[in-house]
Amino acid sequence: MSRIIACIRAYNEQERIEKCCQAYQFCDKILIADGSSTDATVKIAMEQPKTVVRDYPVKVQCRNGIWRNPDGPHLNFLWDWARDEGADWIISQDCDQRPNLYLKQQPSIVFHTFYSKSLFYYSIALFFSKEFLFQFQLHNISLLT
Repeated sequence: MSRIIACIRAYNEQERIEKCCQAYQFCDKILIADGSSTDATVKIAMEQPKTVVRDYPVKVQCRNGIWRNPDGPHLNFLWDWARDEGADWIISQDCDQRPNLYLKQQPSIVFHTFYSKSLFYYSIALFFSKEFLFQFQLHNISLLT
């Protein structure tokens, strides 16, 4: 059986983290890289089944002065962690994203349909008046074993 691990990036997500973790209970494990939240995100996440939380304290300052976790290194941190945990499949999401009903009900069918040891990552970015609005990502990248 394939080992499915959900990788979730979080920062001050106390309003969404519980539902997010509940949505991925079909996974073998849920890994959360928390960007040093100052709210109850970590406490709530650690109360969820199958969930492990690690702090990801790396920050970069944006041109507008806001400090945030850098996307690429944050994702690489999660994916390396998932591989160390023995992931055959990695689902990479933010706290406000959820799997569709078919994936939640039939994960083994969905994942066994594709070549084993692949990571799916899809990217769509929407911009409005030069401001970033939304991004969802999925690519098919063969994992080295």
